[in-house]
Amino acid sequence: MRTVNYRTNIASADRAATRAIIAAHRQAMTTITPVLDALIEHMRNAGDALSLIWLAHQPSYDTVRQTIFHAVAYFSRDAQLASVRTATQAATWGQESALAQLAATVPSGVQWAFDAPKSQPSLITRLQRLFSSLPEDTQQAATKAILVGASLGTHPDTIARQVRDICDMPLYRARTICRTETMRAYRERSTTTYQANSDVVAGWYWLATLAPDTCAACIAMHGTYHEVSEGMDSHPNCRCTQSPATHSWSDILAPLGIDASDIPDTSPAVDSGIDWFNNQDASTQQSILGNAKYAAWKAGDLDLSDIVGKRESDEWGNSIYEKSMKDVGLDPSDYT
Repeated sequence: MRTVNYRTNIASADRAATRAIIAAHRQAMTTITPVLDALIEHMRNAGDALSLIWLAHQPSYDTVRQTIFHAVAYFSRDAQLASVRTATQAATWGQESALAQLAATVPSGVQWAFDAPKSQPSLITRLQRLFSSLPEDTQQAATKAILVGASLGTHPDTIARQVRDICDMPLYRARTICRTETMRAYRERSTTTYQANSDVVAGWYWLATLAPDTCAACIAMHGTYHEVSEGMDSHPNCRCTQSPATHSWSDILAPLGIDASDIPDTSPAVDSGIDWFNNQDASTQQSILGNAKYAAWKAGDLDLSDIVGKRESDEWGNSIYEKSMKDVGLDPSDYT
């Protein structure tokens, strides 16, 4: 049987979605740039006459505002479509991966069928909410940059750079939304698959990519056990996934009148992320924690588990985050 690498699939789908989002943003900027350039040229020519009153009477000012709103709205629509496609596919992979992992725990000689979840959280509603504010937020930020720049006498070229930077923000935000919601869809379908098989699945283990560029909070979470009823509340852009923890096959088969005392446990072992961190060289540990946290950890004043924080957000829901030194009650200046 061919083994499917779901992480590779998701990475490939993410790259395809990123290309689509970048192309959509490029089209938006193609629309915005000429009208912004026209306004900036008028502002240069105004010289000392440039003021808020002068600006309010320029048709090119209102044209820029409306163009930014509509161009970002079209971009947001295209980016949302790319995100829906990717997240929907990831949800399917999340279910397939969870079922494949469960099938791998079935001992040789035992026949067992696992159930697929009957429902899933709404992807489209959540993505609509996350993308809906992009046009207005971008228009408001760009308008503020133009008005503040004009009132302070900022050179028009500087204002133009500020507005372009603001118009780039939807690109970065769209990529974050797409990547975050793709992984959320994958995890949520994995979780509901485990829950649909709670007669076999007791819980799940947190799996992080153990590497120097992984955040310390995720490394600390790697290998931690969670009940099957618990969702995986990770942070935006997180790459972490889950691995099922099954009941013993003796417990699973005993209610069916089957003696499974001689069947070995086939659940995969998951090592601790903290143990992995402890075994890295000093340079890797320091790059993960940063100088002050590394010094505090080296001094014994900070455990890796101490830096895992949890927060609630109207935007992203529940998530973990890496606590600052202040959050854990330490003064960074004591470790410099």
